[in-house]
Amino acid sequence: MQEKREFVPAQNSDDSGIDLGRIGLALLKRLWAIILAAIVFAAAFYFYAEFRYVEKYVSSATLAFTLTTVTVQKDEWGNETGYTTTQVRPLAEKDAERYRFLLKSDLMLQKLYWALGGGTYSEEYIEKSLSVTPTSITDIFTVNVTADDKKFCESAINEIIKSFPAYLKTFDSGLGIEIIKAPKPPVPAGKSNAPKMAFYGFVSGAALVILIVFIKELLSDTVKGAEDIRENIGLRLWGSVPIAEKVNRKKRKNNRAGVLITDEKRAGFAFVEGIKAIRTKLEAAAAEKGYKIFTVTSTFENEGKTTVALNLACALAKKDKSVLLIDCDLRKPSVLNMAGIKEENKTGLIQIIKEKASYEEAIKFIKPLGIFLLPGGGVTQKPTEVLDTDIVKGVLKRARAEFDFVIIDTPPARIVADCLVIAPLSDALIFTIRRDYAKIGDINDTVDEISSAGIEIAGSVFTMSKKEAAGGCLSRRSGLYPYNRRSYYKGQGGGYGQEENTPGN
Repeated sequence: MQEKREFVPAQNSDDSGIDLGRIGLALLKRLWAIILAAIVFAAAFYFYAEFRYVEKYVSSATLAFTLTTVTVQKDEWGNETGYTTTQVRPLAEKDAERYRFLLKSDLMLQKLYWALGGGTYSEEYIEKSLSVTPTSITDIFTVNVTADDKKFCESAINEIIKSFPAYLKTFDSGLGIEIIKAPKPPVPAGKSNAPKMAFYGFVSGAALVILIVFIKELLSDTVKGAEDIRENIGLRLWGSVPIAEKVNRKKRKNNRAGVLITDEKRAGFAFVEGIKAIRTKLEAAAAEKGYKIFTVTSTFENEGKTTVALNLACALAKKDKSVLLIDCDLRKPSVLNMAGIKEENKTGLIQIIKEKASYEEAIKFIKPLGIFLLPGGGVTQKPTEVLDTDIVKGVLKRARAEFDFVIIDTPPARIVADCLVIAPLSDALIFTIRRDYAKIGDINDTVDEISSAGIEIAGSVFTMSKKEAAGGCLSRRSGLYPYNRRSYYKGQGGGYGQEENTPGN
């Protein structure tokens, strides 16, 4: 396994804290799942509420307590001559409350039980159906009978009006009941709350998916910043760059080149300075150990390895170094496309190996960039076997003698084995790690595999750094996009080899 090295901080490379922008992009990407879950939950809540809903009816009557006093009239000799009655209103609040309570007393419920059939309806059913609503006037109140049986509601309210006055007189002979509003036929007590439950379901479904995405992104095992590279991977960090592209996608056919430091206005300050910082680390490693040939790779595709390789070559050329960039990605070559060069005749590494072109014929000098370029020369079905030849070793041996530096761009090391074939022929390897992309476990497995092959990883490059991406460059693509293993397995004549080459591979 790669030995842990001293951590070398890079300017503006730390992306600490919760990345709300990344989480927002993840939510936007999964908007379809949020909407789908919301609709499914809304439908489930709606039909459940409809299934559980039972139509209920209510019958009401407004009553008033009456209190009658009897006065005996006598003559002068004390003989009774007659009676007078007087109704007293209102009752005291406590008295009215006590009398209202009697409506649901055990004795009254038993009277209703027998009057309504003696077993047709239970006392518990009767008690739950009854309710008393006081009014602003102390002795006036409303009796409600609410149940799912329309006939019961009508019979119960009538029986209350009939039996309750007689029951009250057992407590006070002067008590009585006056009907203020007579009961009407039972009417529906309400309507289904299915629409309301559907709304709750919609919100719950959407919230559940949002919570899952939030937790998943928060706990995702990917590299978020320089600290992750230092603590969880153990590679020396050479620098951070935003792999960016200020290109109008509608004009891609006319403007094929990717972001290059030779066009500082287009690349942006942060991008240019990031590449220069990596160049400084490379020169230091070269001076210390005499290294000249460096291989550039990554765990998966779309992590910026080709962008780093090409711009690193350009940065070295800016310091008057003779630099050869070799495209050893024979499955999906993209260096020419990124450099903005239209390949008129396929002459490159494959043709040298097949002895159809000479070393001198295959190497091109790219004057605007100031570098020499050895393209792949197309795609092949057996790139591993093609690269593992004495001719390739001879090409690198000659390049070592003729150039100050040689930069080799290879396919992703986790997907295919091409890098493990060519990297041992170089002096050291530069490993690109894209922010919040490959899982740390996959990166460590790739690093272990590279190290077990005896390949030294001189340093790593952190791409798509959040802080640096905000320094004047626009991201090449929005959102998080998955790495693609299958495109490297399709071979010559289809799939990866025929797709439009995109910068940043």
